[in-house]
Amino acid sequence: MGLSSVIQSRFAAHLLFWLAFYALYIKLGLAIYPDWNAVAIIYIGKLTVQAIAAYILVYLLMPLFLNKKRYLAFALMLFFWTYMVYTLLVISRAVYLEPSFLSFFSNSERHTDIIKHSALSRLKDIDAYLDAVPWLFTPAAFMGLIKFYRTQLKLLKVAEEKKEVELRILKNQLNPHFFFNTLNNLYTLALKKDARAPEIIAKLSEILDFALYRCNDNLIDIDSAVTVLENYIALENLRYGQNRLQVTFSRQYEQGYKLPPLILITLLENAFKHGVTNETGTAYINIALRTENNTVMFSIENSKPQTKEEGKSNTNGIGIKNITQQLDLLYGSSYKLTINDNSASFIINLVLDEH
Repeated sequence: MGLSSVIQSRFAAHLLFWLAFYALYIKLGLAIYPDWNAVAIIYIGKLTVQAIAAYILVYLLMPLFLNKKRYLAFALMLFFWTYMVYTLLVISRAVYLEPSFLSFFSNSERHTDIIKHSALSRLKDIDAYLDAVPWLFTPAAFMGLIKFYRTQLKLLKVAEEKKEVELRILKNQLNPHFFFNTLNNLYTLALKKDARAPEIIAKLSEILDFALYRCNDNLIDIDSAVTVLENYIALENLRYGQNRLQVTFSRQYEQGYKLPPLILITLLENAFKHGVTNETGTAYINIALRTENNTVMFSIENSKPQTKEEGKSNTNGIGIKNITQQLDLLYGSSYKLTINDNSASFIINLVLDEH
């Protein structure tokens, strides 16, 4: 949308806003005094005063003082401006509206009482001033609320865009880390001229296809997340064999749940990297995934190698930190990540609340 279109759209919105108020005033005025010409002119004058009051308050005083937290200055300027607007209303009534449409003002007991007093005496009447201010600034209150609502929408949009940028940065950080480790696994088998290399390439191809092309969304179907976990496990089983590795994957979930695309695979990769790579005996990894009451529960436990690498935490590197940052952006406080790091095993429990 071009600048001229934006200006035209805002002008139309403001015009409709004031026409709505004017139509309401005409209806109320005709109910009191059925003279269309008098009511139309009187309330266009009053509406003009209200418009001046509203635009100066909302687009000048509030940005200059209230938005900058200059509260005392704003309070003083607000009092000064409301009194100036009240003065404008009193003078316009006393000088033009009341002499021109005396029958209209004489038709109401309240108005009749007011016109008995001079303009100067009205300006000194604090009660009359306090009585007039709420009516004078009713449109300004509506305009202020609308402006506040639109500002909040803009802030939310900026926050969402910022979150999207941060997530893209985190994904770009995660993907090379994942690619490096999986390609390194394949490189090791290729050096050994292992006959399983073609099968590993096929599995790795599926994983890379997922990481590069099917995980651009912030959330994916739970079936897709499970499939990539199964492919990764199959790839690692081919690499290590049953003598060095025992993997169990328990899954009990319902369709329709959504998960961040690379969170679970990173946790699994972390378990292999720190629980199996340096293990000279038989390592184990136990994985469990289940859903219940709009909650996704994922746990993964890996044995810790009893070697010179013993004591090296799975939290080293960018994996866990990256996951935590992504979860913070996507879920806020609607997730729970707990880590149990002991001498024999490393356990991660992740609970995600659907939102």
